[in-house]
Amino acid sequence: MTLVWRRDHLTLVLSLSLLGVSCSWALPRTLCEVDRQTNGCSVPFGIDAPFKREFIPACDKHDICYGCGHHYNWTREECDRGFFEDMKGLCKERSEFAGRKKRRFFLEAALKLWHFFRAISTEERRCHTTAKMYFNAARIFGKSHYEFKDNDYCKGICADHHGNPERRLNG
Repeated sequence: MTLVWRRDHLTLVLSLSLLGVSCSWALPRTLCEVDRQTNGCSVPFGIDAPFKREFIPACDKHDICYGCGHHYNWTREECDRGFFEDMKGLCKERSEFAGRKKRRFFLEAALKLWHFFRAISTEERRCHTTAKMYFNAARIFGKSHYEFKDNDYCKGICADHHGNPERRLNG
């Protein structure tokens, strides 16, 4: 067995453990009715899954995309692909912030530079692997959560902006 094959299967197994993932986008809830339809990143049994807190903006957006997809002609596949891209973007932002924060410290301790880059690389890989698990769980178990009806809250002024799978969180 190759390393890639094992990693892909491990990702699938871990994805299955995140059964019931349902997510949305963290903007002020008082601004739009659609934001009240989100619930962050939910995982079965209230498990504190890795990066759950970091992925809340992507999860909330994904909830809106699923709830308003029919209204805006967003497919479930588009919602899930946007969800994955948003999580990867959040991983990148997280690693870049950690790098800026830690670089000041490493000016005082040049010997730790090697550990720093190794940690950044490992942390970003872990984040991307976790994002893939959330994505796989949404693809496998999310079908029943995608709504095939026009919800009234989707007619609000910001539903398109907050749920559009083509729009990145930072854009």
